[in-house]
Amino acid sequence: MAFEQLKYSKAQIDRAGNALRKYMLSELNNEELDFNEALNIIFNWRAAHSYVVNTFNATLREKIKRIDPKALIAQRIKRFPSIVQKMQRRPTMRLSSMQDIGGLRAVMTSLKKIYLLEKDYENTKFKHQKLKPDDYIKNPKPSGYRCLHLLYRYESNIAPKYNGLNIEIQLRTKLMHAWATAIETVDTFLQYSLKASEGPQEWLDYFKQSSNALTFVEGTQCIPGFESQTKDEAFRSTLAMHKKLHVDNYLENYSLAVNHLTKEQNGSYYILILDPEIKELEYLSYGMDRLKEANEKYAELEKRYSATGSRQVVLVSASSLDSLKKAYPNYFLDTHEYLKAINGLKN
Repeated sequence: MAFEQLKYSKAQIDRAGNALRKYMLSELNNEELDFNEALNIIFNWRAAHSYVVNTFNATLREKIKRIDPKALIAQRIKRFPSIVQKMQRRPTMRLSSMQDIGGLRAVMTSLKKIYLLEKDYENTKFKHQKLKPDDYIKNPKPSGYRCLHLLYRYESNIAPKYNGLNIEIQLRTKLMHAWATAIETVDTFLQYSLKASEGPQEWLDYFKQSSNALTFVEGTQCIPGFESQTKDEAFRSTLAMHKKLHVDNYLENYSLAVNHLTKEQNGSYYILILDPEIKELEYLSYGMDRLKEANEKYAELEKRYSATGSRQVVLVSASSLDSLKKAYPNYFLDTHEYLKAINGLKN
């Protein structure tokens, strides 16, 4: 398989990141790095993460077979708009230090198995540098987000040209995954940034509250600000807010018929192109030996749609279309697992 070669130094990558930030603020002048040149650097750097993601994917799958064979695994390279938004939120961040450009996701069958997998990683001896994990299960974000993030920096004598690239491994339960899917779907269609705690207060409060209700279902740490809330109060408040905001109607109306994705055209990599205005989803599939081509097409489509913001584009990988739908249901507008969980609070 041909992987993208990293062509630029950290200094060049950071310079490109600064040019991008200034461009977004309309502060880039002609004496600085050309914006198109900055984009080329960023897209090359991002594509190079595919090698690291694939390497860690193989390790993750080997561990999952032993610990939780029914877990769902997928991988993705961070979308360009998400890179831009993160740099805007963190004005002092160096682009080369961004930890989640390459990402793996495992949706696991129990909380216990998440921590068994974390322990297995702790006991694994390899050269890669283990960074401090972000445990948003034991310490949930104020937004309601819950997940365990394992963070590594690639270090190897096998492919030293990729040394220093970071990867994030997200470990979630099905309920955590369902909640995250719902908030991402609302973000997509109402054009909010609820995940980043930006948007109408009533929606921010709703997702905090619903996440806190789900902590009682799973027996995990409550969401900050809800320490005094009882289980019954959490369930009643969630259901009342859910009804007031007509969440069922919103999410059910976002459901998308994806019959054209049921045919057997499975690949190893998929470019998903979502048009939220007309609720249409296109996809391009690529075999294992066409990753470089997929990355080039990904960059081309992001450049095409970045000016209008009319479509969302993402490059992901999964073992089959069925696994892809389960790992990234927000791109297929599938929030039925979340609605099932919330409606289950009535019982």
